Amino acid sequence: ARNRNLPFTHKTLVRGASGKFIGTINATNLFLGYKGEPRKFEIIPLAGIGAYHSFNLHNGNLNALTANAGVDFAFNLGANKAWQVYVEPSMNWFLHDNKSACNGCQFDVNKSAFQVKVGVNYKFKGSNNSHNFTIVTPRDQNEIDGLNGQINNLRNDLNSKDSELAAKDKQIKDLQNALNECQKAPKYVKPATATNLQPTVLFTVGKSKVERSQMPNIEMIAQYMKNHPNAKVEIKGYASPEGSKELNQKLSEARANAVKNILVKTYKISANRLQAKGMGATDKLFKQVEFNRV
Repeated sequence: ARNRNLPFTHKTLVRGASGKFIGTINATNLFLGYKGEPRKFEIIPLAGIGAYHSFNLHNGNLNALTANAGVDFAFNLGANKAWQVYVEPSMNWFLHDNKSACNGCQFDVNKSAFQVKVGVNYKFKGSNNSHNFTIVTPRDQNEIDGLNGQINNLRNDLNSKDSELAAKDKQIKDLQNALNECQKAPKYVKPATATNLQPTVLFTVGKSKVERSQMPNIEMIAQYMKNHPNAKVEIKGYASPEGSKELNQKLSEARANAVKNILVKTYKISANRLQAKGMGATDKLFKQVEFNRV
């Protein structure tokens, strides 16, 4: 019989392949507690079970059920402890294989091997924005519900503010359009209006005829209106207090119309720019009574 203790002979590039299910426990965190990030040095026991396949061993293939137990001496490196270098001594057993005639699975030192493995791990950043486990601060459900309520209220307020802003924007747009229309419209120029122009036309007692001596005064009024084409003049006639009220009213109207007619006929002032109005008797315009016949 061939001595199985002789070195294995293989005719393939790959001598063997194995797969394992391994469980680990961080003894450092178990006994010392986890503070939110790994320590620089940790001890991590491990154990597992798997299968092994050897290619062309002693002119045949070997299939075996395996188990292993070991410990990782891990060093966590970097500011974020993303890198881990470990040294792993372990014991590995062939529990049962198709070459042996044993019954059942056995942890036999004669079917075991000791190995030391050195490796490097890199831990990618997770959803917690960390390369490692972080400690979650527990929250009271009532507190969470209250915060959610505040968030919902703020959302409702924001939606209402959006509606108010939209309404204000529409109002601003409408006002701007109205302003633009007003600016496009022709500007209104208020016509100059004179209600009391000097000099004053004087009349003789009981008369409404304009004396020739008073014509320069009327001409000055006409010249003013020609210089101000948009001006309108209200001509007020008066009478002195002598005589009856009815007579004085008619006399004041006649005097106002007399001045108006001269402005229209002699000086060609448009009649619609003139308004004649009789004011009746007065003694308030001048201290001398006869000067109130205007």
